[in-house]
Order: sequence, then structure tokens, then C-alpha cells
Amino acid sequence: MSKHTPGPWQIRSVKGDPLLQVCADKEPVAIVAHPWPTTIGDAARIQSANARLIASAPELLAACERQVANIERWLETGVPADAAESKSIYDQMKAAIAKAEGSDAAA
Repeated sequence: MSKHTPGPWQIRSVKGDPLLQVCADKEPVAIVAHPWPTTIGDAARIQSANARLIASAPELLAACERQVANIERWLETGVPADAAESKSIYDQMKAAIAKAEGSDAAA
């Protein structure tokens, strides 16, 4: 069992508050402030990118853990994952990266 708050995590903004919240089941896990010093436009862009990266942490960790287990199994047995398992791991990793980058191109 992981020691962090289970995912998925979502980004939430509170009206009138310049901070972004990364939440699990509507409970804050992290607060993301505007970076300083920088311009206002850059600050919002960087803040949003930071929040997306934090919010994708559970999915990124799960994908990495799954791939490490896959590689360890291959190293121990000499038998690689089949094509379906490899594609499933690949899709999981792509989806986690897409969430971190804020794109919909997960597949």
C-alpha cells in the first residue's frame, strides 16, 4: 500500500483565490501558488503546468511501478511481456504523460 493519498487527483480553483488546489475526493492534497518573480501571463501558465504535474503524480507513479515490475519479471525469467501487456503498459504511461502535459492525446 502506498504511503501517499490515493489518486486520482484533480485540479480545482476557488473563485477569488489565486491559488490552485490539487485535490483527492475534493480534499486538498497540495496548494499551487503563482511562481515568483515572473510576468503575470507566464505565472498563470507555469502555475497551471505545475498543478497538472502534481495532479498526475499518482498515475505517473503507478505507470512507472508497473513498468518496473514488468522489467524485473523479464530479468528474472527471461520472458518478456506479451504484446497485449506491453501495449497496456504503454497506454497507461501515455495517459499519465498526457495528464501531466494537459493534452488529450493519451493514445
